[in-house]
Amino acid sequence: MKFKFCEDAPVETIWTCNLCGSSVSRFIGQKDRYGFPVSWAKCPECGLMFLSPRMTPESYREFYEARHYRKLLTEFHGKPYTAMSIEAEQAHYADRLSDWIRPHMGPITGGTALDLGGSTGVVLDRLVHDYNLDGTVVEPAGSEAERARDRGLAVAQVPLESYDSGGNHYDLILLCQTIDHLLDIKGSLAKIRGWMAPVGLFFVDFVENGPLKIDHPYYLSKTTMKRYVDEAGFVVKVMEPSGDGLHVNVLCGVA
Repeated sequence: MKFKFCEDAPVETIWTCNLCGSSVSRFIGQKDRYGFPVSWAKCPECGLMFLSPRMTPESYREFYEARHYRKLLTEFHGKPYTAMSIEAEQAHYADRLSDWIRPHMGPITGGTALDLGGSTGVVLDRLVHDYNLDGTVVEPAGSEAERARDRGLAVAQVPLESYDSGGNHYDLILLCQTIDHLLDIKGSLAKIRGWMAPVGLFFVDFVENGPLKIDHPYYLSKTTMKRYVDEAGFVVKVMEPSGDGLHVNVLCGVA
């Protein structure tokens, strides 16, 4: 696949494991699912897999905010991936998530919710209505953030790494189909932990050892995911396959 932005973007080599801090020196090169040449490393200490080299933080930010990511998906799948076209998929996802999380929502119904990387707000809007929540979406892409605003949701048009809660703490925080895209999982989870209410819930899902993709800097397993959330100060309540054959759902409380 020819995609000039990804071919020309500056890259950086990652020498240290984000999870355990071990030094990594063995890299294996191959092509990702889009056909881009990439290389990945597997930490010999904790087993975390990650891309290295990978695009720089500035390149990844432009990749998402300037909609290069959606253009790449459009070219790969042969169908449009725009803010509006993805909403049907998000609606199905919202249905599944609302049903899945329902047994745990009693204590926080009527509380506050934060959806990190919340796209057009379809998922959070469903939960807001199902559980009487006051919701905020964090989404860097302009067209998707605007769709979330149209739903009446509060929106912070910034990446997760730049979000400032202003001292607010949330009863429910969502990180839906996003953690694999982060550049610093450990640092991001520490921030999320700081935004949690004392009896809050944190939902995250991940692709378990999924296919290599230039947009997925990390490749998580149940073991590495559990270590990440444990070390961030969460306790896992539920970890199980999502039902879509790809993701694993994780629901955490505060340790």
